[in-house]
Amino acid sequence: MEITIYSNAVAHGWHPNDVDHFLPANEETLVLWPEALARAGHEVLVYASLRGCERTERNGVAYAQR
Repeated sequence: MEITIYSNAVAHGWHPNDVDHFLPANEETLVLWPEALARAGHEVLVYASLRGCERTERNGVAYAQR
């Protein structure tokens, strides 16, 4: 199943790899929950306020600038 998640805008942006160091709870959820969905076989795209890139991928989840 294709799943698309839209997040609210964040002033300073963030990157999914920040979860390896620190992310506030809402942003951490936008990394860990979609990764669980991807492990279950879903195709997941998250639109977020990315920092430093227009698109990226992490553990089977695609992230795009919102």
